[in-house]
Amino acid sequence: MTTNSGKIKSLKILFSYVFKHNTKVSLFSLALSTIETVASIAFPFLIGSAIDTFTENGIQSSFFSIIALMSLLTAVSAISGYLTSYLNNVVGQLVVKEIRNELMQKLQKLSVPYTDSISRGDLLSRMTNDIELIGDGVTQGMNQLFSCLITIITTMGFMFWLNTYVALSIILLTPFSILTTAIIVKKCRLTFKTQQENLGSLSGLTDELISEQKLIIAYNYDKIAIKRFEESNENYRKSSMSANFFSSLSNPITRFINNIAYLVAGLLGVMLRLSVGTIGGFLIYAGRFARPFNDIGNVLPQLQTAVAALNRAFEMLNAPEEIEYSETILDPMQITSDIVFKNVDFSYSKEVPFITNFNLEVASGKKIAVVGRTGSGKTTLVNLLMRFYEIDGGSILIGGTDIRSVSLDSLRRCFGMVLQDTWIMNESIRYNIAYSKPTTSLDDIIKAAKAAQCHDFIIQMENGYDTILGAHFDDLSEGQRQLICIARVMLEDAPMLILDEATSSIDTRTEQLVGEAFDLMTKNKTGIVIAHRLSTIQNADSILVLDKGHIVEQGQHLELLTKNGLYAELYRAQFLKPNSLADSNS
Repeated sequence: MTTNSGKIKSLKILFSYVFKHNTKVSLFSLALSTIETVASIAFPFLIGSAIDTFTENGIQSSFFSIIALMSLLTAVSAISGYLTSYLNNVVGQLVVKEIRNELMQKLQKLSVPYTDSISRGDLLSRMTNDIELIGDGVTQGMNQLFSCLITIITTMGFMFWLNTYVALSIILLTPFSILTTAIIVKKCRLTFKTQQENLGSLSGLTDELISEQKLIIAYNYDKIAIKRFEESNENYRKSSMSANFFSSLSNPITRFINNIAYLVAGLLGVMLRLSVGTIGGFLIYAGRFARPFNDIGNVLPQLQTAVAALNRAFEMLNAPEEIEYSETILDPMQITSDIVFKNVDFSYSKEVPFITNFNLEVASGKKIAVVGRTGSGKTTLVNLLMRFYEIDGGSILIGGTDIRSVSLDSLRRCFGMVLQDTWIMNESIRYNIAYSKPTTSLDDIIKAAKAAQCHDFIIQMENGYDTILGAHFDDLSEGQRQLICIARVMLEDAPMLILDEATSSIDTRTEQLVGEAFDLMTKNKTGIVIAHRLSTIQNADSILVLDKGHIVEQGQHLELLTKNGLYAELYRAQFLKPNSLADSNS
């Protein structure tokens, strides 16, 4: 639960964003808002003066003077109101832009364990829905809150000027409005927080169901998917209804108190024998004085929503970043690319050790393959080597240099990676291949594409290398997308390569061609290949067989088959027919 000090801190942060880079615009907007409010509040006073002047003297020059002043104030109020609204929108959009930019910059620095713990839809909701709510709070809520405060102060001044006793009687009714507003805001706080959390969950589930639509259809999961969505949607509806119910209470209750204020002002005005104009002015001021409390009751839930959204954004902004131990640059072209894991300990959960005292040496220029059952730790080695996850003990060395003693950027520039999950942007094929080297010539891009066996299908597309891939990339098969990713790595020309199930989506013939390209690409380079399909790694210099985070076998293909251990078991499972497998086990 958010404490009062936490809420005040969040509001301070929100105000700091408003004035951080937009001080002049914000101050000018507040000045215009003050002018608009004062001009509007002076109007009832002038109405009362006009009524009394007309009653006492009829239509005289003084009456026309008051009418002229009222017309001027009306024009000033209208112009100031328009400019205030415009500038508030400008400030609100600038705040939205700044916070969203900060979130995107933060996203690039977040640790992989953190991003793995949050759904993509929830992250998306924080960067879109929540930020828009912050913008609404700045654009409407904060300005309205300021305007309400000015209205209260100015109205009190004019009322005391007209008559102290009637002013005090109206002010004494104020605590009832304040108490009502406070109770409602307290009820709103938790409901709006729950509403935002449910919206994040709904966004995450929606993203999941849309992105996996083919699997849903293939596995006849549609009814379950609809049920899950309806339940999540219903949770959001209930929390929204609850939030709206409490936020809507303030208006009718404060209006009831306003009507009492009208009655009191009228009766006291008559009893004190005030002029008709003065009583008329008080009746208007009674409504004007109570209205800000009503508006505050409406605007505070909006600010509560903005603060709840801001807190969700700041949960992300304050999330743990990747640890940058050093800014020392590791030059990929001046290091030996041997890799050493020395007494490495690691666990995803501190209570359950996964890798303990792990040792491995990969000589420079050699290609090793890592195989094992699912969950054996194959991808974990890559995560540790790239410092996506931090080791708990021991050290990992590249060319004798501890990877924690160099910058993350320079460390990762030493590697080219092809992952099982392809990442293709909604850009041209040329851009997708050369996205990390945007100035690369087309000739070099074509050379990399030919090596990756994707040049032929690219030139058959409508615009060749300038073909813009569709939003869902339906114009490419899974294997073709993978080939483009492989071409991207070939163009990178890093001294070390990591291939994590890189050919899992490629047919056998293309896999053979890509394997030849890999052999050419990995010549004199250090390569780590993670594979389930053992046909792709039989020519590796060394094959590591992992089981539960430990190396249980190591050697070359024929040597491991002769041992008749776990590697031989995996091999037989892939390449022998069921009858042959039964015979070999008998």
